[in-house]
Amino acid sequence: LPSFPVSPVGKILKRELHTMAGSGGSFGLPQVSKAAAAAEDALEGLKEGSRPGAKRAAKFVALLDKLDKA
Repeated sequence: LPSFPVSPVGKILKRELHTMAGSGGSFGLPQVSKAAAAAEDALEGLKEGSRPGAKRAAKFVALLDKLDKA
């Protein structure tokens, strides 16, 4: 599984997921909103420079797949 270090790129990813969650709600796309919010939540608690464990990385990848299908 890929690892996603928390870095400036990680912060940008989190912000973009947050924006997608809000936009999904604003445009009547609850599946997009829920999937983006869940992916954003999966990044919560990671410290800058750290890497998530395999379980968290797998969850995040699954959530991104769900968002892609929403």
